[in-house]
Amino acid sequence: MKLSRLYEDVKQHPDPSKMTPWQAYYYARDVIKDRWPEAEPTIMQHPGWACAYARDVIGDRWPEAEPIIMRDPQWACYYARDVKGRWPEAEPTIKKSRWWMEYQEDVLVPWKRKQEIIKRGEEYQKRTGKLPDEDMF
Repeated sequence: MKLSRLYEDVKQHPDPSKMTPWQAYYYARDVIKDRWPEAEPTIMQHPGWACAYARDVIGDRWPEAEPIIMRDPQWACYYARDVKGRWPEAEPTIKKSRWWMEYQEDVLVPWKRKQEIIKRGEEYQKRTGKLPDEDMF
């Protein structure tokens, strides 16, 4: 369905319970341009649209949808990469899938690098009594 058709359908049916998850997501993102609490139960029915809603509309974690997103390894990987950061609770699901390598590269490696930088900064501060300069990294 083309987006123009979507908007025509939505204008006729602004009730989110009569929409598909993707229709409710696009309406929140493109028409309301903000969270749409009445549509969140509909959007949450699909892990991919829930992930996109958290990333594109909320701009932050969506804890209520995390159990739904966590069930699908692909969307759990994308949610961790784009929204949450390392997600140990979802790692068993992701690990059993082809998305594990992408999760490691996009989430775990950057997370470990940040932990190394924090540790080096703390060690520098203990050793010198000064805050680390960002150029030292």
